[in-house]
Amino acid sequence: MVEDQKASPNNAGITLSKNSFGIKMSFALSIFLVILSSLCMGVFSLQVIAHPFPISYKPHPNEIINFTPTIPHEVVIMFTDRPEIKASSLKVIDSVNGRVDNNDLKLVSDKILSVSLNNSKLHIGNYTVYWLVFSKDDGYSTKGSYEFSIVKY
Repeated sequence: MVEDQKASPNNAGITLSKNSFGIKMSFALSIFLVILSSLCMGVFSLQVIAHPFPISYKPHPNEIINFTPTIPHEVVIMFTDRPEIKASSLKVIDSVNGRVDNNDLKLVSDKILSVSLNNSKLHIGNYTVYWLVFSKDDGYSTKGSYEFSIVKY
């Protein structure tokens, strides 16, 4: 196909074609698609925030607890989503991989899980809380862990 070209004394050898309108439209469409995809990615990234993640802990991560007056009796975690109790777990493990909770997971309220601790198994040392939560709200599961320590001052 042969294009019609016009030369102008001001463009010093630059030629214009009838397709320049199509090129401008193609460029505008490309910009529009980039903006649209950016907006869509922003909307979908908001869904990631909705997965069940802890928002408060008791004991707190990296908390150092005095052995004598304040041994914790339970671990309590509040999540961003409503946990499905049958598909979720909280486990508290000591430094030699012994389980120190009573394996009695409870749904305290809409978004709060707890497990009681066997105080006869709690001694001076480090403990790791492992959590796995399946969300009733979005069907996703997340897992994680944190540590706390019991010391004698």
